[in-house]
Amino acid sequence: MAKKFFESLDKIKTNKTIPNIYLIIDWLFDDKKYETEKWGKNKGTKYTKMIKKKYFNNKNYVHDSIGKLDLNKTYKSLYIIMSNGNSEYRDLTRHIRNGIAHSNAELKNKSGEIWFYIEDYSKKGEKTSKMSLTYEFLEFIYNTYKELLKQKYYKKNKRR
Repeated sequence: MAKKFFESLDKIKTNKTIPNIYLIIDWLFDDKKYETEKWGKNKGTKYTKMIKKKYFNNKNYVHDSIGKLDLNKTYKSLYIIMSNGNSEYRDLTRHIRNGIAHSNAELKNKSGEIWFYIEDYSKKGEKTSKMSLTYEFLEFIYNTYKELLKQKYYKKNKRR
């Protein structure tokens, strides 16, 4: 399944360079992380805005229909190009998870910084996302999720 990815992890001294990687991977594979009881509707929008504001501009972050994506384009820095299927925050973690799960993720140590190169494909074999991410970025999305999760979610009361 994700053998190639985890073999790459074994080659890197994960305890010192990427200490929370296994927590982050467990979180990515948790299908219940966005349940309404815990998460709520507006947290997803806030989550995505926080991520974009810290790491991206309009050129290196694209979330659009598959036909409008240029998945052959490559950037020299952090980037995300992904098709939309669900909400943006769900698409982000789904594409990362799928890339790892289907052995379409590669790790590289670039001057002491750990980079993840991830692609995701549809069941028909069509590329649906391409990403170049740092460990710092993955740690940020994980920690931001945990912080937002701590915020209370109030359901609107329905009038009787």
